[in-house]
Amino acid sequence: MNDNYVWGKLYEAALLETDDKKLPSCLQAAKSAINTRFQEIQANRNSPTEELQAIADALHVLKVLRMELEKRS
Repeated sequence: MNDNYVWGKLYEAALLETDDKKLPSCLQAAKSAINTRFQEIQANRNSPTEELQAIADALHVLKVLRMELEKRS
């Protein structure tokens, strides 16, 4: 994970959270931060390809984590 991304710390926290009760809020916080950054990129018409790929990858992983959490509930 590249800590240079503003959303990176929240994403990392979601990945490392082991408490299923805390995980949903971590997932939501990370997703919200990623969406905010994506909107900033779109608004500025600035497309850092590397970060856009990291965003796509992170959103996919968050989706998988959420699905796994739902299976355990």
